[in-house]
Amino acid sequence: MNLIQGIFGFFIILNFVNLFVICDDFPTPRGTQASSLVNNKLYFFGGSSGDNFTNEVWYLDLSNSFNVSLPPIHKGQEMPVAVSLASSCVSPIDNSSVFLIGGNMSLAYNASVPFYPLEVYLFDSKMSYWRPPNIIDYNASFTGRYCMQAVINNDGKIFMFGGADSNVTNINTTKVFMYNDMHMLDTTTMKWSTLNIAQNVPLPCIAYAAVLLPTAEIIYIGGFELPFFGSPRLVEIKMVRLFNTKSFTWSNKQTTGENIDSRMGHTAVITQNGSIIIYGGSTINATQVSPDLVVLDINTWEWSIPNIPQKDSPSSLVFHSAAIYENYMIVSFGNYLIIILLSFLVYK
Repeated sequence: MNLIQGIFGFFIILNFVNLFVICDDFPTPRGTQASSLVNNKLYFFGGSSGDNFTNEVWYLDLSNSFNVSLPPIHKGQEMPVAVSLASSCVSPIDNSSVFLIGGNMSLAYNASVPFYPLEVYLFDSKMSYWRPPNIIDYNASFTGRYCMQAVINNDGKIFMFGGADSNVTNINTTKVFMYNDMHMLDTTTMKWSTLNIAQNVPLPCIAYAAVLLPTAEIIYIGGFELPFFGSPRLVEIKMVRLFNTKSFTWSNKQTTGENIDSRMGHTAVITQNGSIIIYGGSTINATQVSPDLVVLDINTWEWSIPNIPQKDSPSSLVFHSAAIYENYMIVSFGNYLIIILLSFLVYK
């Protein structure tokens, strides 16, 4: 628990920098962006403010210590499309290629390239260059997915579970078309596969959190699911789902520990000692969950609530980003639940 407390010992609000001055050298408020940590740069891709999507790319330079009142955030190479609720992951093969997958897309108002509504874009962070990858055997049934989280394993295989039809925007109705299939993109061959799995497959689900475990399994926590009969509901957060990226099998794991609210739109990051930190999220009715911050120890499968001083915690967020860098968790952007505003930058 000392590591967890250490991560949040420097949890300082940075967003006031942008309260009075918004200019081209600083990002405007947004939520539902994708993000990826590439070496010592934390990238943010797209996002939305209300109904407006952006094609902007920003990155926070973490190579040196910095004054929290003036974080070193820089504008990157804009994307070919404006996108919201997409997912991104970094290749472990070269540690520089970023795959942007799915999302609600539109032509950016200031884009200088044609609009190609592809489901996968490739960003070369070394060259600051975007391009559409040449994917073999792409499954067109995947077209139009949003609100899912892609996870890449150590072999360079990207796994994409669930998601919703991007032509439907109201996730609080039974009209949402949601998926529970698993797609895989092998980035070493660029071959696409739709996995044929018959047992223990979860219900169609979106807005969950997922991370890769040292066991080569992906853990899926929380989210919003659609039963075959009945109304949409939150996934019971204490019953986590595991997907084995070697055997392509699903299993469930019952966890124990503190009582915590189920949630959607939250984030999950894993620490070096095998703890998963869950932050934020909301109920189906967009109300705050309790507590905001919880930890799952994957060695004991027990939930705990860290003792973090209230003054060091940000306001409750949903559809934000989170990343672990050294001994810090950096929470970025997102929507405030309490004051119903978009957050401006990052918490650290």
